[in-house]
Amino acid sequence: CGRSYNISGSGLNQYLILLAKTGAGKEGAVSGIDNIIAAARPQIPMVDQFIGPGAFASGQALIKVLDERPCFVSVLGEFGLTLRQLCDPRASGPQIMLKKVFLDLFSKSGWTKILRSSVYSDVEKNTKIVQAPNVTILGESTPESFFEGLDSSHISEGLIPRFSLIEYTGPRPPRNLNANLPPSTDLVSRFCELVTVSLTTSNNHTCA
Repeated sequence: CGRSYNISGSGLNQYLILLAKTGAGKEGAVSGIDNIIAAARPQIPMVDQFIGPGAFASGQALIKVLDERPCFVSVLGEFGLTLRQLCDPRASGPQIMLKKVFLDLFSKSGWTKILRSSVYSDVEKNTKIVQAPNVTILGESTPESFFEGLDSSHISEGLIPRFSLIEYTGPRPPRNLNANLPPSTDLVSRFCELVTVSLTTSNNHTCA
């Protein structure tokens, strides 16, 4: 939906971080996504194109994915460590480039917005222009890993404020006896309708 709909000239992409202590069940977000995708796949095999990589080696690698799939969600585990590496003053070239791309992408999701191409001495690394790139990130982390080493300079850089933090501080939830049941047929049916709309608007190059 991120690229199919605009509100106030922006797409629906989001940067999210889920914080919870080890054993609190934050992996339920990933398994929930996997379950609904698996249930929809027999009816709409192309649903997998909306699921992005689980890691990015560099900013160029992220843009290369966008060349083929301009709209997807990536679930990134242990994202607190990744953010600390990106914001570290001693960050490597690929990490600095990845942070730059994350910053640029967040505000380029509107239908009329464009992520400009990049040119390198190595032609194979060149990237194309991408219209309305929509990348949604769901990062998982423990509070200790995320907050350790975080200071005001990381806030002023602009990357951390782009993330919406969801933190669970309560006790370990009771066991979910329905955890392994497939999604309801009504939910799968409605989800497939939504996927069909998104695929149709993508193929027709339209946006509501």
